[in-house]
Amino acid sequence: MGLFSRKKKEEKPEKAQPEKLMFDLPLGTFTYINNPGANEFGYESETRWEQSGRSNPIITVYIDTDSPESTQAGICYAKLEQVIANRERIDKDVTERIADHFLSMPNMIAGGYNKQMITDDSQLYWLGVFRNGDTQFSYDTAGVYANDITVTIHADGSREIEYRSDIDYEMHTDKM
Repeated sequence: MGLFSRKKKEEKPEKAQPEKLMFDLPLGTFTYINNPGANEFGYESETRWEQSGRSNPIITVYIDTDSPESTQAGICYAKLEQVIANRERIDKDVTERIADHFLSMPNMIAGGYNKQMITDDSQLYWLGVFRNGDTQFSYDTAGVYANDITVTIHADGSREIEYRSDIDYEMHTDKM
């Protein structure tokens, strides 16, 4: 071989990409998420959440696996089915609680908004069901000076709301 001759470049075999773990159910196609850094071991899906008068019936749904070591999610999926079956009642309860919470702080309400307007203009965009028994609902809500509004219903039935205030730009967590 001469000084300037080319050596054939060795091609490395392509590393096989692991196949995504997914399953199809009537509520949608769920894709497995394994994110130990965020303690997320579960499935996510785009799911239809029909609500009268709502412009976007598609929400993101997350369900935990039965344990971090398992890819089974039967417990949380069963709870999700219960939530979906009662979605109108749950949506009404959660949006009314959101409205009541912010109406108790008049400086957090846009001029002219009342409880009915806030509940009518609240739209669910994310739902999470967790192995510890908590269920979380995240809403876009017009008429209040807050965003990132998430209501958690704990396994014991207690509720809390977390939101970022548009007034002080800080996260707040309050019992409901």
